[in-house]
Amino acid sequence: MFVIMSDVIIEDVSGSFIQIGLINEINQNGYLINELMSLLIVLKINYIEAIMNDVDEWTKACIDSKIPEVFLTTSEKLLPQMLNLDIDEFGVNFSKG
Repeated sequence: MFVIMSDVIIEDVSGSFIQIGLINEINQNGYLINELMSLLIVLKINYIEAIMNDVDEWTKACIDSKIPEVFLTTSEKLLPQMLNLDIDEFGVNFSKG
């Protein structure tokens, strides 16, 4: 939206990075999701052979923590209520109007 009047170059760098889900590990460079889980985003070059344990373990941790995962194929097809984000007004605040 603000690129029109600025000297900005938009480049897709998503192929250069990978996401590593950490369960029961603390990393200073990670993004804390909850007290059990965090997400680390790093350059693919640094982690050519990233430790890829069982993906089912991450999925189970998300289910146990009640964290929905939205993928590109399901993006914009789900309402917050379908993902239980309306509970305790975590994702939706109905009192704001």
